[in-house]
Amino acid sequence: MKRLILLSLLLGLPLPAARADWPLLHGNPARTGHNPEITTAGLVHLWEADLESPVYASPVMAAGRVYVGTADARLVCLDAATGATLWQQMLGSWSEGAPAVAGGRIYLGASDHKVYCFDAVTGAPLWQAVTGSWVESSPLVFQDQVYVGGMDHRFRAYQAATGNPVFSLVTDGDVRTAPSTDGQNVFFSGDDEMIHALTPAGAPLWTVTAPGAVYSAPVAAEGKVVFGSIANGGGLSFNRLTAVSSTTGAVVWQRDFGPMDFRYAAPAVGYGAVYTAGFQGSVSAYDLDDGAPLWTRSLGDWALLSSPALANGALYLGSNEGKVYVLDAFTGAVLDWAPAGGFVESSPAVAGGRLVVGSADGRLRAFDLNSPVSVTLTPGSTTVPPGGTLEFSAGFDETAGQAQGFQAWIRITRPTGQQINFGAPAPLSLAPGQQLTLPVRLGIPAAAPPGGYLLAVNAGPNPGEIWDAASFAFTITGQDPGGDEAAAWDLSWGENAGEPAPAGVPQQPAEFALAPPHPNPFNPATTVPFSLPQSGLVRLAVYDALGRRTATLLDGVRPAGVHEAVWDASGVASGIYFFRLEAGGRVLVQRGMLLK
Repeated sequence: MKRLILLSLLLGLPLPAARADWPLLHGNPARTGHNPEITTAGLVHLWEADLESPVYASPVMAAGRVYVGTADARLVCLDAATGATLWQQMLGSWSEGAPAVAGGRIYLGASDHKVYCFDAVTGAPLWQAVTGSWVESSPLVFQDQVYVGGMDHRFRAYQAATGNPVFSLVTDGDVRTAPSTDGQNVFFSGDDEMIHALTPAGAPLWTVTAPGAVYSAPVAAEGKVVFGSIANGGGLSFNRLTAVSSTTGAVVWQRDFGPMDFRYAAPAVGYGAVYTAGFQGSVSAYDLDDGAPLWTRSLGDWALLSSPALANGALYLGSNEGKVYVLDAFTGAVLDWAPAGGFVESSPAVAGGRLVVGSADGRLRAFDLNSPVSVTLTPGSTTVPPGGTLEFSAGFDETAGQAQGFQAWIRITRPTGQQINFGAPAPLSLAPGQQLTLPVRLGIPAAAPPGGYLLAVNAGPNPGEIWDAASFAFTITGQDPGGDEAAAWDLSWGENAGEPAPAGVPQQPAEFALAPPHPNPFNPATTVPFSLPQSGLVRLAVYDALGRRTATLLDGVRPAGVHEAVWDASGVASGIYFFRLEAGGRVLVQRGMLLK
């Protein structure tokens, strides 16, 4: 999935530096939702934090910390690496918007009619400003000013350092959306069915009428402002995505959606495309220049209220089905998904090789986006006649500097949207830093339905956990009516696939296992080996013969592989002890004897 690496190598360009921050809603002041950081497509569970209250707001990340507001009126700061709470502050009421971090301060609005400012490191209150109604808008910090909308029909700016008011602009409707900037001017929208452009000092530049209320942030990108609007009576029967000129407000293009396909999520912009998620469960991509449709992917019938994030050719977003999805930004193929516990209105933050997102189940979850193996695909022809053969090459790069044993497998999305895995996974291995390219051939049954297909190659420890994936689209041009409908798709990997790993290359275990401690008997220390076929939460504890917990050796997320834990029993009495492993919904126990 590391397309930027491949492109940089081909063109001799420097690699983009990783950006470790996502300091405001949708990642940057333009609200594009795009981080140029190098990531991979697999969602590997890293940690989760129970905040004991639904998390509808979107998290932000800055300087190794995660900040998020909760439904029980708290602003919580957590360690981005571990999920441990660093500090929290009580607000006068709940906060629905994402905070903004800038200059060592954090800013957010709340439904108690206030805008707050805290020290981002310590959480100490710095200032607060009173407005005329609750504040849903996520702040924008630009040119040492904090811009924020209010539900009292006003758009305001404050001095970032002091909270002193700069201006207050009256509109004809509530301003619940986050403002944006193109680096020169400021844009905002609201229930007045207008998009407004201002100078940083608050002088009006232009306004344009939207075909309905605007509930998501306008996005400033490449001389345009892109926004979604919601049919709001008056005989309207559609919802719309619109791009206007950022200098004049003139309409550049528009795309219409059905009467119930509301646009609550802000679009993401990158790679010359606009990505938008709808209330009826579909994600679509359109050309940024002219609005031409590129692809549409249905994720089911559940509403998509989470604004997508974009990084290294992957599109990340949450669903009210209680899932976090990863889509290929160029094809729309679903590359991976992970359960999120409850419906997800929260928009993901992607920074520092992690994705963090909130859920209605009260938990904030983090996923690792730095897989040890990356995948790239190079198709030959992308049109195949009935009974023909699809040929392409699959590249696998080791990126962690360690030998890797893993599997690769193919998933195809049919024209109907059905996804199926083809063939047995191919066991592969890579030495540290090795790049492996395999020729792959997929024979197409003559009776296969014609139309557009998507092919994805996945890499991971097993088909239950994806490290990275890449995809491309292909078309079967016809159908042989006399062909064998039961004929199988014939998959053939390159000649290196299936070879046993060379000495020193670890192979991923096939199942959860807990080995007996060694040495056994022991005095005073012993080593406890265990195996994980997939990453996840691991708890390894020691109990005495009476069932009392004597020690906790591990309590956290561990990657797939073979691991060891050491117990130093100095100061513990001789006797029989039980080593209890909880992982993957299983409980495994081994016995050891301490002899002193």
